[in-house]
Amino acid sequence: MDSQCSGQAGDATEAPTPEGMVRRHASAVLGVCLAHTRNIHDSEDIMQDVFIKAFTKQWNCELCCHSAGIIQYGRETLQ
Repeated sequence: MDSQCSGQAGDATEAPTPEGMVRRHASAVLGVCLAHTRNIHDSEDIMQDVFIKAFTKQWNCELCCHSAGIIQYGRETLQ
């Protein structure tokens, strides 16, 4: 997968950047919102909420994975 399409900055193991995710998915998300609301202003507000929730969830997952790595590292050093 190339970094431009995935919204990633460089290394394939890095998480997608918020800017890359918005660039890649904004038109599709806005299209779905417009199909349901038929109002551009409401659709833009909903789209913004969608991305905020996605970024928050991504950040929480990264934090959990990082914490799990620290716990795993601590267990290995104790054995």
